[in-house]
Amino acid sequence: MKKMQPSTPTMPVPTPKTCLDQVNILYNTHHLCCDGYYTLALSDTTVSLWKLFTKAIKAIFYRQNTDTLDEDITIKEYETLHDALHVAAAARHINLTDYRDPQARTLQRLRTNLITFVAFKNYNRSQDMIRALTDEHGKIRSFAAFQREAIKLGESYLRHQLEAEYTTVVAAAQSAAQWDDFIRQAHIYPYLVYKTQHDDKVRPAHDLLHDVARHIDDAFWDIYYPPNGWRCRCYVLQAKSDQGYRTEPDAYPDDKSLPPVFRHNPAKSGKVWNNKHPYFQHIKPEIKKKILRTKFNLLNNQRLFDVIDGIEVHYSNYGNDNFLKELNIAKTIQFQFPNNTIQILPQIEEKGLNIPDFKIGDTLLEYKSFDTVNISTIEKQIIHATIQLTNNRYKDVQSRIVLVQFNNNVDEDRIVGKFNSIDLVKQYNMQLWIRKNETIIKHKVNPEQD
Repeated sequence: MKKMQPSTPTMPVPTPKTCLDQVNILYNTHHLCCDGYYTLALSDTTVSLWKLFTKAIKAIFYRQNTDTLDEDITIKEYETLHDALHVAAAARHINLTDYRDPQARTLQRLRTNLITFVAFKNYNRSQDMIRALTDEHGKIRSFAAFQREAIKLGESYLRHQLEAEYTTVVAAAQSAAQWDDFIRQAHIYPYLVYKTQHDDKVRPAHDLLHDVARHIDDAFWDIYYPPNGWRCRCYVLQAKSDQGYRTEPDAYPDDKSLPPVFRHNPAKSGKVWNNKHPYFQHIKPEIKKKILRTKFNLLNNQRLFDVIDGIEVHYSNYGNDNFLKELNIAKTIQFQFPNNTIQILPQIEEKGLNIPDFKIGDTLLEYKSFDTVNISTIEKQIIHATIQLTNNRYKDVQSRIVLVQFNNNVDEDRIVGKFNSIDLVKQYNMQLWIRKNETIIKHKVNPEQD
């Protein structure tokens, strides 16, 4: 394969001064080919988003704490982009909660990227609003003047940009889901062909790639798999061979005509946007850590659950390699709590520890499965589990359970004795449950305990 060197000439663009300038250039909607198929319709979510933003304008001007408002705005933006995932799924007749469907799992993995994206976007928006408190001479603006500037920012971030982002989620999600179809049929149709709409609206950079055919395993598809721009209408077809097609474009698009933020395959990366997006750029490490903490809070938001077979599954679990195993465990313990909703909690690590696996009503449960018969290793992992159950996020729960499953050759009495000797177990009245052949045996710290 020839080295992919960008060589497409582009028109000069103004040098961006701020993140917002960079995004406005990146989201340039003046291309004729940007007549996308999906646009962001006015909805209850977008109306609520603007109401929250108008509250934030007053809160920022009067130096009030905006943490709750910022989180609410970020969640609303996420919900809008998540609606775009549903649009993409519906267009391809995909049930997003069908964990058995590879296409559904592919779309489910995109959710975490959307949460990361809106967390960084909200930080940039809030910083621009804070800067708008002063004019170009460094003087504090009146509320009326600040409000005018803030509304301009809102129009950009929460309307124009959000619409471009919405259409991108739809396109990236559909393209990612289609990749699973390509993989499934690759033994019959091992080649992919890049296609544009082949009309006078197509961007020159995309037209360069029209009718290029490469094997499905070729690195070409790691970079040029569509969408390759905002509201890009390009698509890919499968073929038995590359005969009748081009194997090389006349030239490769450069970074201005095909921005690096699009140079990835969403099905492979699990992302709609990579870290080349301006929202992720030029942020100090300490600030980035703060934003990621915000992301973790969003991941833990109680609104981000699907219901599968009566079990609430947090969105972040779909990318977990042990997801199907945990869902099976949840179904097993479902019989122990017939009148309570079981939640598979977010996959979040705090201070070197993952939060517990399950929450059932007012009970926390951590599950450990062991292939080893090494007693020392098992005991260490059980101690680790008891620490996880004391996570401050769930300090108000009434009971805590460690559920274990191990080889029949393990000395069960010794494990029970060790568990009962742990200080945290006594302090929190934890229980040890042992799973054997789909049945559960319960052990309590105090045998006389109800």
